[in-house]
Amino acid sequence: MVVTVGPFFHIEEGMEAVRFSSCTPQIPQVQRMTAHGVLAFRSLFASRDRGMKRWLVISLVVVALIILVSPGIVGRLAERNMEQGILAAKAQNPALDISTESFERGWFTSAGRHRVVFYNGQLRDANTVGVGDDALTLVIDTRIDHGLLPVSSLGREASSLRPGLASTVSTFHIETASGETSAVPGKFYNEVSLTGASSGQLLLEAGGFDLGTTRLSWEGTDLRIVSDPQDGDLEVEGEVSPFSLSDANGSAYFGTVKIDAEQEGTRYGFSIGELALSVDGARFNSAGSEVSVESIDVMADSAIDDGRLSGMARFELKDAELPSVGTVGVVLDVSLKNVEAASFGAIVVAADNANSGSGQQIDFDAFYPQVENDLKTLARAGAEVRIERFDVSLPQGQLATSLAIDLPELAKDKAFTWPGALLAMTADMSLRIPVPVFELLAVMNPQANTLLATGMLKRDGNDYVMDAKYGKGLVTVNGAPMPLPIPGM
Repeated sequence: MVVTVGPFFHIEEGMEAVRFSSCTPQIPQVQRMTAHGVLAFRSLFASRDRGMKRWLVISLVVVALIILVSPGIVGRLAERNMEQGILAAKAQNPALDISTESFERGWFTSAGRHRVVFYNGQLRDANTVGVGDDALTLVIDTRIDHGLLPVSSLGREASSLRPGLASTVSTFHIETASGETSAVPGKFYNEVSLTGASSGQLLLEAGGFDLGTTRLSWEGTDLRIVSDPQDGDLEVEGEVSPFSLSDANGSAYFGTVKIDAEQEGTRYGFSIGELALSVDGARFNSAGSEVSVESIDVMADSAIDDGRLSGMARFELKDAELPSVGTVGVVLDVSLKNVEAASFGAIVVAADNANSGSGQQIDFDAFYPQVENDLKTLARAGAEVRIERFDVSLPQGQLATSLAIDLPELAKDKAFTWPGALLAMTADMSLRIPVPVFELLAVMNPQANTLLATGMLKRDGNDYVMDAKYGKGLVTVNGAPMPLPIPGM
């Protein structure tokens, strides 16, 4: 071994002295001091070299234990994580019929099969829909490579030795009630971390298959999905390329669907966060009649601050072509502010549970006693509700509506009553209807003329308008007081 230190000297293994170069200062004291220092450096280097070899052997043993022993332990954790994911999916979607058909756990790899059942294009409602010819099942086959270092994943696509709980790849096929199967060309790659969170990518190639007399085809999908079942967090970003369905009776086509969502689970039973969804056009044909839409956009954002929920949502349907009507557009902007999150969450959970069992509208008489206290708490805490804009564009003109409702926070030391809450509430509503649209409505329902007779609608140029206000139990419409209930309403 040769160690060279700069241009001044070098030492060789076994040397008891240092050979100096011509560049070393020719001063004996300096040379002696330098030589002692270099030899001491060599001794220290040799000692550290032996220590490094020892630690290297220990490290190799630890790595071997991780590779050989951990997969069996981690495999069980991965199976438990998958079970938790299924339970979380069922909790968030009570109507979801998802089950584990099989799970074979090995030392380095495991394999599972899960089934999701659909009926008539909707998620199954187990209490009202029986298995029939219309039932479709999405079958998901998943290979799981587990271990802190998933070495068994090296033999497949998108493999990785990134430490984690598991590395998975899933494939799909559709199964009908009669037993016919069609493979879905694509895969879902997923990495599950030691905390249970997962990060995956859904890649579907262009393809299609026949379901009886219906042809389903698509041009591809690329979605990135990040989730954490424990916290209820979910991120989805990507796009679904155009897809279509067709049969002898008609067809439906959807343009590219883009989605960017970041949802955060809360302890109140619902999620908050941001959502942006767009559909680049759609067409529907039936019996020779076509309905088309240029685009659909949905945007939403919500947050919780100090136990109060606030949020907004926007829906826009642009240039829908309707037979016998013409071009129609819709814009809706709504918002909520300062809503008591705990009571709101309890009502949402109760509504989901009540609706999941029957698949029909909620029986309010049976539902109200379950949420009465939460509704009172919600009303007592106060809130703001806004429909900033609800515009419907028609060939005859634009119908515009806005609404603002304010519920002030009520004193906690006083008994709550609904009449008291209504007296404290204030509301404003404005409505503008093009004259041709109103005349069409009057032909369809002659009672609409009552709105003109009572002064609730007044002519303003080419429109009929209404400006209504409510406060302290009194209603005024276009400046005139109105008794309750309002005539004709």
